[in-house]
Amino acid sequence: MAQSPRLIASYFTLAGNLIPFAGDDPSPFDLPSRARAASDARREFLLRTAGEIGAAQVKCVGEIHLASGAAQAKGYPLPRVIDAFGELCRDAAKVGTRVSIEIVPGSGVRDLATARAIVEGAGEKNGGMLIDIWHMARGGIRYEDILDLPPHLITAIELDDADAEQVGTIFEDTINNRRLPGEGDLDVPRFLDVIMRTGYDGVYGIEMVSNEHRARTLDDAARASFDATMAQFAKARG
Repeated sequence: MAQSPRLIASYFTLAGNLIPFAGDDPSPFDLPSRARAASDARREFLLRTAGEIGAAQVKCVGEIHLASGAAQAKGYPLPRVIDAFGELCRDAAKVGTRVSIEIVPGSGVRDLATARAIVEGAGEKNGGMLIDIWHMARGGIRYEDILDLPPHLITAIELDDADAEQVGTIFEDTINNRRLPGEGDLDVPRFLDVIMRTGYDGVYGIEMVSNEHRARTLDDAARASFDATMAQFAKARG
């Protein structure tokens, strides 16, 4: 563990009044056409951009169905997912970045065992796992189960907090009701202690997505996220 933890404001933390995936109307174009054009073009753009800006990593998740506003896994065969992840890692390696697959309840990769099988099955050196405390809690995964993972598979960590009870669908809860670390009911210091015991020495992403956080000014969002998170590191070390 580095003497001073390195933090990064992940994804929506500093995005302001932006609701993730809002207004996602059904496409007027059929899926095969979009799969041959829009999907590949977006993938190529993201990887090219990652290379140009020197991104340390890109993250991916398993299949999530958002049409109804709920997160529901349809489920692709695991060998197919392993092959796809391996291909993505190889493409990412060409631009000098890595890929971390995130465990997300309600997705096709909803537990540590599945994510591990995908990363180890792909066998690419630039592939790893992203572990977010929010998804661990909502997925009913024990923090201590992380200690069963080979440490080199853990390539990214994300922090936030949550109320004890889910409100609405899991998708609605994750984009509207997250709390700053230490302001919810999750045991953030214990989670950090487990992560530090693995020997993880990468950055910690602070992924804040909530109605309350979106209303903050940019400076307030950054300061509140930093202060709240560092307070939890102090407790974990204590």
